[in-house]
Amino acid sequence: VTGTATMDGLTVESDTLSMSHTGNTSTISFTQKAGTQNSVATILANREDTTTSASRLVFNTNDGTSTLQRMRINSGGDIFFYEDTGTTAKLFWDASAESLGIGTISPSFKLHVTPSDNDGIIIDSSSDSHTGFLYFGDATNNTVGAISYDHFSDAMRFKVNAAERMRIDSSGNLLVGKSATGGNTA
Repeated sequence: VTGTATMDGLTVESDTLSMSHTGNTSTISFTQKAGTQNSVATILANREDTTTSASRLVFNTNDGTSTLQRMRINSGGDIFFYEDTGTTAKLFWDASAESLGIGTISPSFKLHVTPSDNDGIIIDSSSDSHTGFLYFGDATNNTVGAISYDHFSDAMRFKVNAAERMRIDSSGNLLVGKSATGGNTA
């Protein structure tokens, strides 16, 4: 479609929207500046392989030179998100296991992070006076265990059985069963 067309609520103006079907693949292409650039984005619907009727959706974008895969949804609900070159999935949702993989397409846990090189995970605070938490919960208490960092006092705290049991203060003192240096337990 070029120019402006309205069909049952779908309006296309200025740019080009094309739909095609070749073999086992149906494609919707979105193009700007028709004739001077490849498709800006495409959505493909096709078979996962030639031996099954299971289908998938593939979302691509164009970097000005080539079309790159950005996301794929398989028939079972698995979702793959691809890195900048469009060749390797780096974020993966395993629908049957209800697991999320970051840096892996084979998550072993509900959240499985596989860093590359010296990458890490950050729990960020928007203020120097807030506390960041990593909670460990169970069916009766979502915060029964925790590791926290208090940005105001620069202390790392460890919570077990719903109570603080250990702390490392800003001076590097390890406090077990107490929250301050000295003989007190409070």
